[in-house]
Amino acid sequence: MTKTAVKLDDKYTQADGRIYISANQALVRLPMMQRQRDLAAGLNTAGFITGYRGSPLGVYDSNLWAASELLKENHISFQPGVNEEMALSTIRGTQWLNYYKQAKYDGIFSIWYAKNLGVDRAFEVMRQGNLEGTDKNGGVLIIGGDDVGGKSTVTATSSDPVWKAALMPILYPADTQEYLDYGLLGWAMSRFSGTYVAFKAVTDTIERTSTIDVDPARSLPIIPEFEMPPGGLNKIRGDIMPLPIERRMVEFKLPAVEAFARANGIDKVIFDSDRRELGIITAGKPYLDTREAFRELGLDEARAKKLGIRLYKAGMIFPLEQQGATSFARRHREVMIVEEKSAFIEEQLAMQLYSVPANERPVITGKKDDQGQRLIPDFGETSVHLVLDAMISRIEALGIADDELKARITHIRERKSKIHPLKPTGLMRTAFFCSGCPHNTSTKTVDGSLTFAGVGCHGLSAMFMPDRPTEWAIQMGGEGMLWAGLHRFVDVPHSFQNVGDGTYFHSAILAIRAAVASGASMTYKVLYNDAVAMTGGQPIDGTLTMEAIANQIYWEGVKPIVVVTDEPEKYPAGIKWPPGTTIRHRKDLEDVQREMQQIKGVSALIYDQTCAAEKRRRRKRGTFPNPDKRVFINQAVCEGCGDCSKKSNCVAVQPVETEYGRKRKIDQSQCNKDFSCQDGFCPSFVSVIGGEPRKFGAAFKDDELVEVFSKLPEPKHLANGEDVYNILLTGIGGTGVLTVAAIAGMAAHLDNKGASVMDITGMAQKGGGVLSHIRIAPTPEDLHAPRLWRQSTDLVLGCDLVVTASPATLDMVSPDTRILVNTDVVPTAQFQSNNAINFGPEVQMVTLRDVVGDNAEGIEATEMATELMGDSIYTNMFMLGFAVQKGLVPLAIKSLEEAIKLNGTQVKATLQVFNWGRLAAHDSKLLDKYLSKTGVHDVGEPISEDLETLIARRIDHLTAFQDEAWAQKYVTVVEKVRSAEKAAGLGGDLKVTEEVARYLSKLMSYKDEYEVARLYSAPEFRERLDQTFEGDYKLKVQMAPPLIARPRKKGGEPQKIEFGPWIFPLLKFMAKFKTLRGGTFDIFGYSAERKMERRLIEEYIEMIEGLLPRLNAGTQADIAAIAALPDMVKGYGHIKDENVVLYEAEKTKLIAALDTPAKDVA
Repeated sequence: MTKTAVKLDDKYTQADGRIYISANQALVRLPMMQRQRDLAAGLNTAGFITGYRGSPLGVYDSNLWAASELLKENHISFQPGVNEEMALSTIRGTQWLNYYKQAKYDGIFSIWYAKNLGVDRAFEVMRQGNLEGTDKNGGVLIIGGDDVGGKSTVTATSSDPVWKAALMPILYPADTQEYLDYGLLGWAMSRFSGTYVAFKAVTDTIERTSTIDVDPARSLPIIPEFEMPPGGLNKIRGDIMPLPIERRMVEFKLPAVEAFARANGIDKVIFDSDRRELGIITAGKPYLDTREAFRELGLDEARAKKLGIRLYKAGMIFPLEQQGATSFARRHREVMIVEEKSAFIEEQLAMQLYSVPANERPVITGKKDDQGQRLIPDFGETSVHLVLDAMISRIEALGIADDELKARITHIRERKSKIHPLKPTGLMRTAFFCSGCPHNTSTKTVDGSLTFAGVGCHGLSAMFMPDRPTEWAIQMGGEGMLWAGLHRFVDVPHSFQNVGDGTYFHSAILAIRAAVASGASMTYKVLYNDAVAMTGGQPIDGTLTMEAIANQIYWEGVKPIVVVTDEPEKYPAGIKWPPGTTIRHRKDLEDVQREMQQIKGVSALIYDQTCAAEKRRRRKRGTFPNPDKRVFINQAVCEGCGDCSKKSNCVAVQPVETEYGRKRKIDQSQCNKDFSCQDGFCPSFVSVIGGEPRKFGAAFKDDELVEVFSKLPEPKHLANGEDVYNILLTGIGGTGVLTVAAIAGMAAHLDNKGASVMDITGMAQKGGGVLSHIRIAPTPEDLHAPRLWRQSTDLVLGCDLVVTASPATLDMVSPDTRILVNTDVVPTAQFQSNNAINFGPEVQMVTLRDVVGDNAEGIEATEMATELMGDSIYTNMFMLGFAVQKGLVPLAIKSLEEAIKLNGTQVKATLQVFNWGRLAAHDSKLLDKYLSKTGVHDVGEPISEDLETLIARRIDHLTAFQDEAWAQKYVTVVEKVRSAEKAAGLGGDLKVTEEVARYLSKLMSYKDEYEVARLYSAPEFRERLDQTFEGDYKLKVQMAPPLIARPRKKGGEPQKIEFGPWIFPLLKFMAKFKTLRGGTFDIFGYSAERKMERRLIEEYIEMIEGLLPRLNAGTQADIAAIAALPDMVKGYGHIKDENVVLYEAEKTKLIAALDTPAKDVA
């Protein structure tokens, strides 16, 4: 049965019943519920929320902004903090309300939020505020985001010890339901006890979306009987003496906390039994892992009761409520504590049980077993299989397994034994800078420099870019201090320190002040991007301008200041820069850095360029200039040298395999119009003015598609619908993976099923791997752990082959898992440093089939989705449609379509591509007919698959390049090699002939001025343009003709010149003069580059002919490798010169290796 009349705002406005909501959104709803609860109790209260974002609480502020109108209606204010410490200081102020007669409200309930590192930073304020107390009608929740697995934090830590040191009670919700339940109880506890209440949010709970109950009668607080001290437990004005407030905390407030927790049943016995063999105490995420471990062992409540296995869930992990915990633990043979990190609960329980009579005191295990051996690690995070292994160990040690459980354990071990080491695929989907990211340029280093990174996107250069040596080991606000301490002890005169504008505003301005005071010589590179991109593109929490930064640091003693930007002309004349400030173009970045290395004292380079992802968002909203320009690469002219990637470091510059080797193309779907790729020293770049990427799907009429899609049958689901069904969705950050997961989850909710979705992104929003864990069950109560575990997955919906074939994914796969994967591989960040890396799908598909055999199916989803819709962003939804129609996703089509409509983004196009995916699964031949109507076709012929085709095409190519005589020269050499290879008895595999045929042609068709002109005049160039763009566009081309191009600086490379449309008739005319090539009247042929190109041809022919007498079975592979060396000769001008030097060196090395006696065997 499908739910009706569901609205997207239900998560905030529905008063009762069940809603589908994320834990982040639950924290938005929470203060609204508190306000309504207070009004019902006759209290006119208001709410205040502040803090500082950071994973796993990276999008909480975005959700708050999105609900700003609803918050305002409920008298809830949201003000992001400048930093964590300042934010928490404002929270303290809210609890002073009732000291003032002018108060507008009866009390202020408050939320402070931060990631674990922010909890550390704000400790002093936290401890003082907690000791000071809360208002009786106020209350404070301290929400700490603990990245216990270290997915997106420099340290994998927990806030528990910090909160305990501050004497704050800690609530640890296990799921989204408890975010609301514990949140409401937390404020009630805070008001009753006068304490701040810590609220532990870990990745697996805060990133979860699920179906929950919002009945207002839930979690109504029970106020316990408690003997209050004089003045009560709430904040007392003037009560500031250290020892009295500490005593009040220890002797009254914390006992009051325990009394409240006890009265409200925050800790619960989940599985009970009169037989007490093994007791398990756990909390939060580890509790969810434990419940799934019980399920794996076949232990429901009845089975556990029979075997004497009891389970206790602690909702409050400090102070551990003594009466409940000790009552549970007594008389067990053993109590095992399941928790992440250190023995936090375990140590409290041990102290509590110390006074219990010996005959009632159980053996305590947890971090170690009863023999002192490690049981549950005290580092990292728990998982289902880790808890499962620990439970099996203790069950067997106690000898309490019956035959049924023994059989289950045997099955688990047999399944585990089938896990084999995976073969490395060679590809990794790591986070990287977005297309057009300012840090592609701003983080460049100069040879011999010492550079330190800080917190922010720019830190990716330290993690993944070895060609930009950068150290990364500093906290927010400490930028430059490593050098301030180190500089006087080393013979290094200068360093650079990168700092983002968000960090600058947060705390780094103080670090700059300290650096000036230290006397160190260093340059701060302040990277002004106008957004906090690391956590989703939020604005900086305050007003910060380039002018303000420059003046602030100038008066702190920073001199000189250089502003580097992509648009020097954009600054209005009225800006009041500090004295001596200069404005330079980003093309001068290397020179600027070298100049600043010579400066004594602290200087600053402020790099000003807006975040590329934020540009894209603003352009969609129409609030940011959108250049009427696109970049296109003429593949025929491209040499595949990679200088464009080196200059731009841009992921939108992608490899494309052609008949003549790997070239480059611009992925128009990814391109953010930075245009730095055009700085590559290559004449293949074309500016398309007035054109937009062609939308192929527009060729289809709506009524035609409605008719086709309406005939698609309802899929037959392979799942029985009675069990939990686990889907692992893999993909690339920023491509809509999370949207697909959200739609699937909402569809399950609409189907009246239990749904749980958890997104593991880390830094994936920067193009890294994303895993969305989707669990569908008959009811919400059937779901516990949101994260899938070892061999638990029913379906892997692989939107990215690289992530799908990774160890992290395949660890969750069993031989019975179905894998549906997109075989179109998007190049990884590795391409930026290794432009020869293989992106073919073959290795990854072999890896998948090694694990699941024929259960792995690949489709070219990106190619089909892009051809049908004109944008690769639709790939993931195409994949979902395909999987649904195959019966691999147990959700109703009607619910999925309704969920797409509720999502509200590009609804028509999303529904269309979803149904295209369904059609592809149902009737691929019919889909092919529609694909043929898109107008998309390969320009030119497919890549040669045999030697004869390869040679024939190169004969035609060389004839077009020069004439038939030139082509005949090529044929003569190739046939000579073929004859020699056959004579050596190697005719079955003409490796050398193939390489000579390929690379002699490459050398003989060097791209001089005539050839570039010919290739721009060829009809294929215009065909590719028209296939890529639509509209009335004009063309410009960037070239650096040797006779007129001049360097930007002395000794630098020649600067490219942009030529307008008038150049194309001239190029066509110029191409006719190819007959002059190499002759007396060839004015271009006298250059050193052209002489070198002609020399390389003759030297290559001479070398190959000289090697033929040595050709045999033992030397064939080595001679073939030598024959393929011209693949290294790429590029134009100085780029080609540098590559030729490498080519010559490699040729000398391989020929020398060939001279070893072992190679000359008959």
